[in-house]
Formats: sequence, C-alpha cells, structure tokens
Amino acid sequence: MYERSFQPIRYFCRDKGAGSLHCSDVKNLSLFYRKEEEATRDFLQQYLKLTHCDLFFADAAVLVEGNVERLLLPLIIERNMPDLQKCHLTILEVGGAFAHKFEELLDFLEITTLVITDLDSVKPPQGRNTEKEDDEKGKACRTTEPAAVTSNEALKHWFPKLTSINELLDLPDDEKVIKDVDNRDGNIRIAYQTRRPASWRDEEAELAGRTLEEAFALENLVWTQEQSRKTIGLSIPASGRLTLKELHDAIFTRVRNLDKTRFALGLIAERDNTWNPPQYILDGLGWLRDRLLPPGPSAMPVPSPETGVDE
Repeated sequence: MYERSFQPIRYFCRDKGAGSLHCSDVKNLSLFYRKEEEATRDFLQQYLKLTHCDLFFADAAVLVEGNVERLLLPLIIERNMPDLQKCHLTILEVGGAFAHKFEELLDFLEITTLVITDLDSVKPPQGRNTEKEDDEKGKACRTTEPAAVTSNEALKHWFPKLTSINELLDLPDDEKVIKDVDNRDGNIRIAYQTRRPASWRDEEAELAGRTLEEAFALENLVWTQEQSRKTIGLSIPASGRLTLKELHDAIFTRVRNLDKTRFALGLIAERDNTWNPPQYILDGLGWLRDRLLPPGPSAMPVPSPETGVDE
C-alpha cells in the first residue's frame, strides 16, 4: 500500500443496497485515478503515502483542522463517546484549506467521514474606498462581528450558498450532512463551532468561538479562569473584574497568540477532568456513533467466551 499508487488497489466495501445480505462492492481505484484531476490525485497519493495508508482499512475517517484536534480527539472519545473505541477511526490532520480535496476519494470509497473544522470568521470585503478599509479586508474577527464571513475553504466549498457567519451558525445540524447526487444524506458530515450558552459572573449570552480553542474557553469560562489553570494558557489577568464581553474580547486576542500544542498537552495532563469538550465536536461524534453503531442487536453473532458457541 505504501509503495504503490492508487491504480492497483481494489477496495471491498459492504454493499449498503443489499439489505440484510452481506455483499461486497469492489471499488477499482484505477477508475478513480483516471477521472480525478491530476493535481488533486497527486496530492492525495503523496499525503496518504506519508501519513495514513490505514484510511483504506478504517471504519470511518475523521478529518481535523490541526494538531490540537488530533491530540484531543482520542481523549474526548474516551471520556464522552467510549462506544466509538470499538471502531477503527483514522484521524487525518488536513487543515481547513485541504479537507475538501478528499471529498471525491471518500465518496468513491463510501467511507463514513466526519470533518471537524473552524468557522474562521473574518471581516467582510469593504471595497477599495480607503487604504484602511482595504487593510481590514480578510482580518480575523469575532463571530459576533456584524456581517462577518468565513475564510475557511472547506466551509466555502461545502456550503457555497451560505455567505455569512450568521448563516452558518443558523444552519440546522441535519443540513450539515452533505447530500449525494440523489439529494440523500451522504457519508460526510461537517462539524464547526456553534452558539453555546456562556456564563460569567451574573451575565449570560449565546456565543460561538471562531476556533476550537476559543470555543473551549467559552464552554469552560469559570474553569479556564481559575488560577490553577494558568498552564492551559487561556486564563486572563484580573478576569474577575471584566464583563462577559470584555472577557470574550480578551480570550479572542489571547487565542491568536496561543501555543496550541502546549494547550492540548496541558489538557491531556490535567488531572481535573471536569471541563466540557466543545459541543460541536460532541455533536459530530454523536452522528458518527449513530452511523457506525446503530441501535439494536448486532448484525454479526458474538461468540460466547465460555463455550465458543455463537450467541
């Protein structure tokens, strides 16, 4: 698998149209090789060769934004979705700019896929009236900024009709599953930050982070601002004197200069596990669990450990 290109690969997947019968559909990747755009095909082959040949043997793929998601996802699954540990998940760190390049391959192989990415809110284009306005174009901003748009290439690819952050935030979860050619739910589900209740002192508001780190801070405001959490990197000096909006502004600024790997490793090392994972990740993992582990009796018999007889 490591040495060869796509062409000699034959991929066997369960035929979902066979009902209760156990039938395999054989995918000839030489067909994919011939039809795929050369630049995208070469990128996929090189990426899989260098990192994740196990994609072809996985029950599902999880495409993540960066190193933080890759480090924290196994911990979140262990704590919150332990049933998913029964499945073989391959986690591909692809960034927001490259996730959509995997779409054709994932569709071809019919692999159940969760894409975890960021809203990446930026100021909308303002024209070229002044130099200052031109400088502001594409500048990172809070998700609460009026008319903010996304700079995330994956979101622009999969939701081309949604032009603003507010439209993305208003999108129902069932519409985050990408439709197939017959307008039915396909195998790919997109997960990104959502509005969540944020409480600070005597204030409450529905807020969404633009990145995982900001979403985590908003989901765990009191926990992150405790003095003992300074090593996580999200505590703000004198935060007790700040309003909710001021604290959100300070966290937004802090996250942009945060050592993200240190943040992730700090959470892994943290003994107090009372923090909450960002809800959008839990929502996505819940969809993945429902697709891979549907309720009801298993379709395959389970051998009894005492007798060896199928139960």
